[in-house]
Order: sequence, then C-alpha cells, then structure tokens
Amino acid sequence: MALDSQPAGDARGDSPLSLEEFSSYVEFGDDDRALLRALWPHVEPRRDAIIADFYDRITRHPSTRAIVSDPASIQRLMRTLRVWLEELLLGPWDEAYVQRRRRIGRVHSQVGVDHAAMFMAMSAVQSRLCEIANASSPEPCATVSAVRKVTNLDLGLMTSSYHTLQQERRVRDVQAILVAHLPAIALLIDATGVVQSATPAADWLCCRPIEPGLHFTQLLDPSLVAAAELEHYVTRALSTRNDVHLPRVDTTQSDEPRTLSLTLVPFDSPAPGVLVYIEDHTHAVNAERRFQQQERLAQVGTMSATIAHELRNPLAGISGALQVIAGGLPEGDRRAPILAKVLDQVRGLNRMVTDLLAYSKPHASRVESGIDLVALVNGVASDVVADYPSVQIEVAGEAVVSVDPHMARQVLHNLVMNAAQAAGDGGHVQVTVGPHSVRVCDSGPGLPDAVRPRVFEPFFTTKIKGTGLGLPISQKIARAMGGDLLIIDGGPLAGACFDFLLGR
Repeated sequence: MALDSQPAGDARGDSPLSLEEFSSYVEFGDDDRALLRALWPHVEPRRDAIIADFYDRITRHPSTRAIVSDPASIQRLMRTLRVWLEELLLGPWDEAYVQRRRRIGRVHSQVGVDHAAMFMAMSAVQSRLCEIANASSPEPCATVSAVRKVTNLDLGLMTSSYHTLQQERRVRDVQAILVAHLPAIALLIDATGVVQSATPAADWLCCRPIEPGLHFTQLLDPSLVAAAELEHYVTRALSTRNDVHLPRVDTTQSDEPRTLSLTLVPFDSPAPGVLVYIEDHTHAVNAERRFQQQERLAQVGTMSATIAHELRNPLAGISGALQVIAGGLPEGDRRAPILAKVLDQVRGLNRMVTDLLAYSKPHASRVESGIDLVALVNGVASDVVADYPSVQIEVAGEAVVSVDPHMARQVLHNLVMNAAQAAGDGGHVQVTVGPHSVRVCDSGPGLPDAVRPRVFEPFFTTKIKGTGLGLPISQKIARAMGGDLLIIDGGPLAGACFDFLLGR
C-alpha cells in the first residue's frame, strides 16, 4: 500500500457513494469514532513499530517490492503513513477525509500497486491495531469492531477511486486502439487543448511529430488552424457541448491547395474533450472541377465545329472572289493594296476556322516507334527561327521514343513558337528533351498569377492577334497521346515554362 499524499487528479468520475452511504454500509457511527479516539493514545507509542512492520512485509513481496524498493521513497512513504494512521483513528471523518482516501487510491493505481495488494496491506494494519485494542482497551470487542469498520471504510474509499481510474484507463486504451487503426484523420483533444491521441493519417496535417502533451495549435499546421478558426470552434464545442461542422475549409499543405471539412464532436468520458474529425475533399473537388471544365470544353467544341462549318464555305467563296477581282485589276491600281489587306484578313479568319475544327475534332494517336525526339525538336526550331531570326533557340538532351510524330510536332511547334514570341527580339528559348517529356522555357516576362489558371481555356489570349486556341489544342492533343501539357514553376529562364508530358 504505497501511500502518498501528492495530488493525482481530481475526483471526477469517482464512486457516487457519499461518506454517509459508505459509513452506513459498514455501520460506522459515533460510538465507533469515540472508541477509536480512545484507542489512539495506546497506538501512538507503537506507531513507528507498526509502520516498520508494514513496510517490512511489503518489501518481502515481489509485486510491491519493485514499487517501493528505493530507500528514499520508503522514508517518504513512512512519513505519509504516520499521518494516515493518525487520521484513521482521530478523524475527522469528513469530506476532506474522503477526498484524501480517494486520492491515495488513485496514486496506488498510477504507480502500479496490484489491487489485491491493497487488501493484504490493509489486513496487516488491521491485525496490528486489533492486537493493541485487545491488549489495552477497556472494551476490546467493541474497539476491535470499530477498527475493522474504519479500515473497511478506508479500503472502500480507496478502491472506489482505484476502480474509477482503472475504468478511465480502459476507456482511454479502447479510444487509443480505435484512433490508431482508423484510416480517417481524427484527433482527440482534451479540455485544455492538448492532443491526447491522433490517427496515423493525421501525420500529413501536422507540422511536427505527434508527441504527448502538445497543444493542437503547436501540432497542426498553422495554415489549417487559421483557415478553420480552430481555436474558436474547439472552445465553442467545449462550452456549448454541441457538434460543430465546418463543411469547407480551403487551406494549403506543402504548397498544395487542399479542401477539407471538419467536424468537432464534444465528449465527456473519461474527461471532457473534443473529437476533431477531418475529411480531405481535395481529390473530389479537383475531379468535379475537371468534370465541369470538360463539360465546358465539350460545349465549346460543339459550338466551334458548328461555327467553323458555317464559315468555311463562305470564307472560301470570299477568298476566291477577292483573288479574281485582284487579278483583274490593272498593274499599279490603287485598289490593289486594299484588296490585299482584305484578303489577308480573310486568310486570318480561315486560320481561325482551321483552329476551331482542330479543337473540336477528336484526335486519334498513331504511335510510331524509334522517333528521334531531338531531331523532331530541331526541325520545329528551324521553322520557328525562320519567322523569328533574332531569337536564340537552344535544344539539349536526347531521347528515342514511341509517339505519334505528327501530333508531337504540332504540340512542339505551338510551344516553341509561343516561347519565341514571348522571348521577343534577342530573347532565348531553351528546349530540354527527356525520355518522358519535353520542357520548353523562354526568357520573356512570364505569366502573371491571374493569367496562369486560364492559359488552357479556349479563346483566352493575351496577344493582340491570336485565337486563344493554340494552347488548348496542344493540351488536347497531348492528352489524346496519353500525356499532358502543364505549366511549371522554377524554369531555368526568367519567363514561362511548359512541360509536354509524353504518353508512356
């Protein structure tokens, strides 16, 4: 019975039986209290011998010897037992007495005293007190009965706390097992905000390893705590005892946008706290966004095909008529330059029609093996340099791949031409060839943050002359090849940078 008077938590959750009820069970009354007070003068001179005998018995048993084997601990516990023994016989047997006994029971449980050892230790003390009562009390039988009642009362109070703590531990163990094996993201937070346990899935939301005693604001990523106003809502859940649901929280994790939902569920057992349940909807939100984009693109494609077919024949007629009229004009006619400009505008409209048809029609990939990707890029670079002679185009790397060479050339031509236009006079374009991708970067001004999300939208363009279909068509072709076309950050030059991912 490793008695200690140190606080070991409050009495929350202890046995609901009051002191009066305990006293009633063991029939401990005023007459017993008077007999115990009368016995104390006979016990006090023998108190040190009782205590020494008590700890001698404890150290002879392996289950308790390991707990109180330290001499310094034994001396401290002996001093505690002296106080306990005096209170046992002199009282007062009030509510403070009850709380001290329950606290002793909690300490026993926390230091690992076996439940049976508490009964054996109390039995040893009871036997010594009964011996003294029989030898010195004028009413030995009544006094022995009073000793048994008060020791049983003490034992009941201590073991009630012991059982409560054991129950709390079992509940916490079950909670820990459930939490440890949940594939979801969940954290158990106590009333002070300290994280008691967390599922392994919660690791990616934390800015440091999960350790005992950390406040959730120290553990969770600050961007999540701020975006969800978590401190406010945890306090609210604790104070109102109502669930709190945050259907959408947009945050950033490892520089990646994340869409989460949070549910805060308050609980009371074994002590007040909050279960924070977090769901990651990023994949679903992105999938929904892609689906909506595909729907919009499909509608644009249908509209584009309709417009293109309606315009192509009239444009061909207008172009033919203009060429006939221009051919019939006498040399030096002042109307000839005007007709040439009109014809040039018609050709521009015809190129837009061609782009519309290219965007709207499905692309079937015809893969050929052994395609020298560097040779393909060099051919594209030669064509672009003919139109932009002041731009330096550098090609690096090597790769022989299996692709549709015509589709790959169309994407590469569009990327390199856009890069040359962005680089401007005296600019630089770098093309890096690899076995699974081609990266095209330029030294131009780059893409503003407001523009980046829209570069693959049909008809969106920052150029004075442009259809806004070049990059959308290129991305559509890349995906038809089983690859993709992406904007990337951190290119080797100051401007924009695109990755043309090849299908594997």
